[in-house]
Amino acid sequence: MRRLALALLILMALPLLALVAVLFTAAGTRSAIAWLPESLPVSIDYRGGQLLGELALDRVQLTLPALAVELRDWRSVVNPRCLWRSTLCLEVLELGQVAIDLRGEPGPDEASADSVALPAVVNPLPLELRQLRLGSLRIAREGDEWLRLSGQTGVYWQGATLALESVDLYAEGFGRARGEGELRMAEPWSVDWRGSLTAAAEAPLPLSLREREVSLLLDGKLSRLQVELALGAPLQVQTRLRLDALASQLPFVLEARVEAVSASDLQALPEWPEDLPAPGLPEALTLRVEGDLGEQSARIEGGLALPGYPRLSLATALGHRAGRLQLEQLSLQQGPARLELAGELDYAGEGIAWQLQLNSEALQLPDLSQYLQGQVQGGLRSAGHWRGDSWALSIRDADLAGDINGLPATLRGDLEVDSEAWIREGRLLLEANGASLALAGAEGEDSAAALALKVPELGRWQPGARGRLQLLGELSGGLGTLRLEGDAEGLAWAGNRLPSASLQAELALNREGMQTGTLLLEGPELGGLALERLSLRLEGPATAPRLALESRGVIEGELSLQARQQDAGWQFRLQSLAFDTPLGPLRTDPEVSLDWSQSRGELAAHCWYLPSLSLCSEAWTLGPEGQGRVQLDGELAVLDPLLPTRLTLEGPLEGALSASWRPDRPPVLEARLGSENGQLTHWLPEGESASWSWQRLASTIALRDGGVAVTAQLVENGSPRVSLQATRTPGEAAELRGSLELDALELAPWEPLITPLSDLAGHLDGQLQLGGSLASPRLDGRLQWREGRLSLQGNPTALLAARSELVFRGRSARVSGEGSLGEGPLNWQGELALEPELQASLTLRGEGNRLLYPPDTEATISPDLSLGWRPGLVTLRGEVEVLEGVLAYEHLPEGGVDLSSDVVEVDYSGEVIRESQGLDRDVRLRLRIRDRFLVQGKDVEVRVGGDLSLQQSPGSPLQLFGNLKVLGGELEAYGQRLSVQPGRVAFSGLPGNPELDLRASREIRAEDLRAGVHVTGTLEQPQLEIYTDPVTSQTEALSYLVRGRGLDAGGGTDGSALALSLGTGLINRSALVSGLNRLPGVSEIEFGTQGSEESTAATVSGYLGERLYLSYGVGLYEPVNVLTARLYLQTRLWLEVVSRLENSVDLYYSFDID
Repeated sequence: MRRLALALLILMALPLLALVAVLFTAAGTRSAIAWLPESLPVSIDYRGGQLLGELALDRVQLTLPALAVELRDWRSVVNPRCLWRSTLCLEVLELGQVAIDLRGEPGPDEASADSVALPAVVNPLPLELRQLRLGSLRIAREGDEWLRLSGQTGVYWQGATLALESVDLYAEGFGRARGEGELRMAEPWSVDWRGSLTAAAEAPLPLSLREREVSLLLDGKLSRLQVELALGAPLQVQTRLRLDALASQLPFVLEARVEAVSASDLQALPEWPEDLPAPGLPEALTLRVEGDLGEQSARIEGGLALPGYPRLSLATALGHRAGRLQLEQLSLQQGPARLELAGELDYAGEGIAWQLQLNSEALQLPDLSQYLQGQVQGGLRSAGHWRGDSWALSIRDADLAGDINGLPATLRGDLEVDSEAWIREGRLLLEANGASLALAGAEGEDSAAALALKVPELGRWQPGARGRLQLLGELSGGLGTLRLEGDAEGLAWAGNRLPSASLQAELALNREGMQTGTLLLEGPELGGLALERLSLRLEGPATAPRLALESRGVIEGELSLQARQQDAGWQFRLQSLAFDTPLGPLRTDPEVSLDWSQSRGELAAHCWYLPSLSLCSEAWTLGPEGQGRVQLDGELAVLDPLLPTRLTLEGPLEGALSASWRPDRPPVLEARLGSENGQLTHWLPEGESASWSWQRLASTIALRDGGVAVTAQLVENGSPRVSLQATRTPGEAAELRGSLELDALELAPWEPLITPLSDLAGHLDGQLQLGGSLASPRLDGRLQWREGRLSLQGNPTALLAARSELVFRGRSARVSGEGSLGEGPLNWQGELALEPELQASLTLRGEGNRLLYPPDTEATISPDLSLGWRPGLVTLRGEVEVLEGVLAYEHLPEGGVDLSSDVVEVDYSGEVIRESQGLDRDVRLRLRIRDRFLVQGKDVEVRVGGDLSLQQSPGSPLQLFGNLKVLGGELEAYGQRLSVQPGRVAFSGLPGNPELDLRASREIRAEDLRAGVHVTGTLEQPQLEIYTDPVTSQTEALSYLVRGRGLDAGGGTDGSALALSLGTGLINRSALVSGLNRLPGVSEIEFGTQGSEESTAATVSGYLGERLYLSYGVGLYEPVNVLTARLYLQTRLWLEVVSRLENSVDLYYSFDID
């Protein structure tokens, strides 16, 4: 019995022992894994471990008809103690790689079912997976990858409830998802999830949504699922979706709200084009979409702020079903202005087709340009299609009218155009902003479709442009022949000028016709290059046209290009080319050929030649994929005509460029340019010269894998003077990296290249580091200028012993320095900032700086100035103290008063010669003039001083405030030398019209009397008073001022001598006398009076040469003629001969007595 009982006990324990062996031993686990493929469609590669414990598998593969799953690098750790509470606990489950491949399409029953009945999924044994780690989860369909995930989570599954905790998943190329929630997998199926989504930097989303967090909420039954998304500032969006996820057509209702946002915030979004003004949302914009997979309807309502429309109400109703989009209503309204659109777009099948109806009422044109302002109202209908090579567009019942820039604007008529006849029928006339465009279809078999474009003033359409143009065209014989005739006059745009142009052409639009045409440009100035004439001629059959270009002027010559159509492409032959250029005659090989066929081309090897220079190209392959190489060899001397006249170059010039490209990868380009053992010579007056040599001058640029690398180096006397290395990394978020090093770089050789400078010297040292991006570059480091010298053209005052330092700090820089200017110290400090916009400031402080303005003007000043600059504006603040100086106003050089910056210079025909765009100025400057400043001229020498304030606001004229004191001096007027008395000139606004209080007088000692002139009032309306002290009559005072005696003092009181004195003063200032003094060998001719009382005579005198003085006088009251001749033997010694009633000969010598 005992043996039987023991045997029964062993038999009962065997199943338990077998289970223990399978679960807790490696051998048992291996056996169980080997048995699974016999009963399940799964294969497992065992690595080690046991099921209840730590288990490692190399691979697990499950294969089903519609699904294939592969797991690699499985590692799990099971806690067997949880089995005592009927729970399967996994401390960790690590899956190195998971691949899920979906196969086939949904079956017809599954796709057509109205709803999905999900079976309950219940786990009888609770599962706790405390940490699930996914190295890589790949989901694909039919082998094409759809999604790749990695991350970790905690999983708890009990009954029909699956809970996920601390979910952190990353989808490659899309972004990251975080959150927690649970899913009920039995009726009623429901989900509860709260988390967030963050798009990756490379996600296929707008840039403003990348790397931004969006909150996500899922709640409710799957048949009434609610999904909420929220996006934060600057573009705040709340979205709510109600969805029946169990219905096959997925019926839904989507509601979204976009909060109010300014146009500037939208303009700042990285994906918004810089040149396109962004709209604003003055109030929230709401969207409601409802429907299912088959049909949807949508409504959009809210407000928009567009240029010219600050509060525009928007209402839109849309409908969509398979292949068709219906625009039921689109309404934009602001006050009386209204625009309504309705139509549909059919995109089912091949191509698209559309219908559109437009109506507007008092619609103002958006304020996008000062050149287009006005309003339009009316309506039109449009329809058309686009299918492959076939297209058509029709405009019906067009009746739009309004005004643009104060001129009538209309669009009226009907027109139908298509790919077969271009302009099939109808007539459409557009008149706007003074221009017109007329299109008309053929009215019969013998007539032609016509086009007429007339623009009487181009400046109304393009800011800064001007000119007139017109183009007439006829299209006959279906698409047989296109005739064009046009002309233009006075065109100017972006610094280019074209006085006149004409076009005559007849083009065959089929293979059998002939091509003829001539484009003639008279006097074009293109890119700073002025030519006399440029003509382009086309002739020959459509399958073999010939193009000839002829140029006259600075570049003179011609070229001929022959084209020929072959079966699948074209052949191009450059048969002749000969041009005379500023660099010498330009020639090429006898023939240069290009063969183009099926989007691919072959450019044959050839060379281009200039004197001492050749550019040779190997054969190039062109098209979507291609490659080629060019080589440059020559002498630097070929560049001499492009340099200032005082500079010449010597040495070799060598370079090369190679490029290749393919559609599936970025292009590759490598280029280099350099010179070995070269020399730059600066030719000085009197045949002298200064030379600067280098051993190596080299630069390279390379484009590879979407990145750019640039290097440059200058080596002089065995030492690198300039070293540059810079790279731009590939990708949208490209970074700049690089450095610039300068070591004792001499500046003197570069002076002739900087036009405003007459002298530049010193050495430049420093090191800079480049960073940031192209949109926001950064510079860090410093540059130093030492032993500097600088002077400007036409001004001998030089800045000497200059030292300056420029320190860069990312997006800003600081400059400081000192030197000697005009025998006085000068210091400067400043800042340069790149953000938020480019701007600069500079402070100048000096003391006793003597400035020379050739030939005879000078001033000694002590400036304390602050200058500022930003785009479009210059600011000036501070004070200038004028210690002493001389202003010789009659000796100012030509151009001493420059033209205003807003002046437009034209020639005799009205064509623009020069037009400059000045900067606005904001000036607040105090000018303190000490009492030691002389103003000198031919007839005046006065000493002045005072305190003035110069002020100018942007867009306003310069204003001047303060008093200019006149302290004393001499003035020649009325034929006399007058003494200037203290006075003042008061400025209270425009500098051209100050208030005057000035006196000048002469002393008549014989009568103990002073006569003078007193000027009051303003410069535009002066008041002149002749006075004497003691007081006499005005006539008597004028006689004392002009003659030095009263009216009754000799010569009677007839006033003849007085009138003669006044008249000669006016004559001497006339154009006649000025013209005589410009004659060769003649100088200082003037009319006047001499003598006194009855012997008063009218005289004319002047110099013949430099030593002979002649004077001839006629008596006013007595018939006495006097001829005086004076020969200067030396400066103080002269011989004088006088012929009158009594003749005399005298020798004079003059000397000074202190």
